[in-house]
Amino acid sequence: MFELFISIIALFLGGLAAKSLFPGLCALCFATAGTWLLGLSVFVFSLEASLGIQEIDPVMLAVLMGGSAVGLLYYLSARLPEQYGFFKLPFLLTLFWLVYLMLAHEHMFGAAILVAGVWAVFIGMFSLKDTHTRQWVTKIIACCRDW
Repeated sequence: MFELFISIIALFLGGLAAKSLFPGLCALCFATAGTWLLGLSVFVFSLEASLGIQEIDPVMLAVLMGGSAVGLLYYLSARLPEQYGFFKLPFLLTLFWLVYLMLAHEHMFGAAILVAGVWAVFIGMFSLKDTHTRQWVTKIIACCRDW
């Protein structure tokens, strides 16, 4: 975990320095995503010993990756039309499922079916034009917007 924290600090400082070249860069997002990308590479390819570092903690990687998943959700929410806020739940479930796949190296067929089912329900509800369904869509969009 120590190495991951050092990486976050170093990449954050690097991100701050790079802001003059990349004004839209978020140093914190850069540091978090860069750290878990580096950590995931070391973890997947078992490079700890060859790099002379302690074992990469998959729980810490999961925390960082989950933070990036939520950050990506909110980044897209701020840039897409409000109506797409309805799809936050299936999008977040998809990201969490992908994070799990990257760390666990096992396929979760049941989870994949569940996530696909949630997407199907949400797309179906979004596509319906009846008043009752549109009210639910509006309530779900407002739930995240108005909290």
